[in-house]
Amino acid sequence: MDETSFFDVAKQIGDKNIVIFGTGEDAKEFYYRNKDKINITYFTSNWNQEIDFCGLERIEPICLQDIKNVYIVVCASKIGSSVIENQLSLQFSYITQFCDHEIFEQMLQGKRRLLLVTGLCHQQLLFEGLQFVRDIVQEYILTFYWYGDIKSNVMLKKKVFELSKHADFAIVLKTRANECYHYISPIPKKIIFPNPCLQAIYPQIIWGQGVGNTYLENPVLKQKMRKRIEDIRAFRYTDRNVVQLVQQGLSDEEVVKEINRRDFYTKDVLSCEFDKMIRYNRNADLGTDIMFTDYIIENYTEHRLFLDGEHFSNQFAWKVIVDTVKKIDRNINISEEEKLDLIHILTQKDAVWEYECPVYPSVQEYFGLQWVNKNTKYKYVNLYSTRELEFEDFMLQYTGYIRCALNLKNCWKDSGC
Repeated sequence: MDETSFFDVAKQIGDKNIVIFGTGEDAKEFYYRNKDKINITYFTSNWNQEIDFCGLERIEPICLQDIKNVYIVVCASKIGSSVIENQLSLQFSYITQFCDHEIFEQMLQGKRRLLLVTGLCHQQLLFEGLQFVRDIVQEYILTFYWYGDIKSNVMLKKKVFELSKHADFAIVLKTRANECYHYISPIPKKIIFPNPCLQAIYPQIIWGQGVGNTYLENPVLKQKMRKRIEDIRAFRYTDRNVVQLVQQGLSDEEVVKEINRRDFYTKDVLSCEFDKMIRYNRNADLGTDIMFTDYIIENYTEHRLFLDGEHFSNQFAWKVIVDTVKKIDRNINISEEEKLDLIHILTQKDAVWEYECPVYPSVQEYFGLQWVNKNTKYKYVNLYSTRELEFEDFMLQYTGYIRCALNLKNCWKDSGC
């Protein structure tokens, strides 16, 4: 794509009357960051009860076309913005007359190329990392959209498709064989990602819904939290062994003693799990632009590549980022100073990123994992803080939780719920 094709807002915004669409925290922060840089003249909202905002004059959405040289900045959530932008598209041109505040502010810095990232938490980690790569952030507008939201929301899907028309690169996730990317226009160069895993290291985990997938939604407790935890689970995954042993009548201490045995998992079981994992990753790599299976095989014993079998560690995240950057421009080199602790950075926004899953001693011994020993501590997200515990203490906490969860299920069953 010719980089002059992207709207040069930095040069063309000088005589524009800027209208902020929205009145929430994003809108307030946008106003105070930019009120001395651009001519913010009005605000608007679809809710007629909102009549005061930062001392600006309110204009009705239906009257926006009456303003000369207008440019509308949408300040709302990703999904909220897609609804508003669909409304505006009936009267105005996307990018040249309106866009969301995140893209607008990056255009205001003079950036003229767009890198669109879509996917799940792995791609969110990639997106966060790209923002610390100097050569990328100086040239590219970066934006990320959650794959699940795109697939389930027609307005957001339309917005992403329209936005992709202006992108140089679109990063997409391959979730199944013969994946179709109808939410991306044919214009940008696609960089297709596999969905790798290291499940053989965590054979005890049930990856779907389970007993441990219990949300804490008490609003009184949430108000007391010391930091934001958007996705609160006492423990992220269900350990099938603990559930079975508790149901067999073992005490908490007996359960932990059992799973702590060095021969709890046999060599045949773990060998089979490893072979299945490699086959899965090889298949996931097919048809993608970036492949990870060989790297995983070469490094999994010496380095912690995943936090729990699916979510990337800091080291693996930077492997992903480096490979992506080379697809964008092979001349870009990432210095060691740029390789920040991305997991730590994300935990400042949402503590759920901190959660780690313990490795069974039998698994550690069979695979010869050099990054695990009996003193290794694991993080799990508490309602008020993050705790670090060694294997036995962690699993005692977990076993007690599972016992309570099973008792609660029995109460629901007995009450006819």
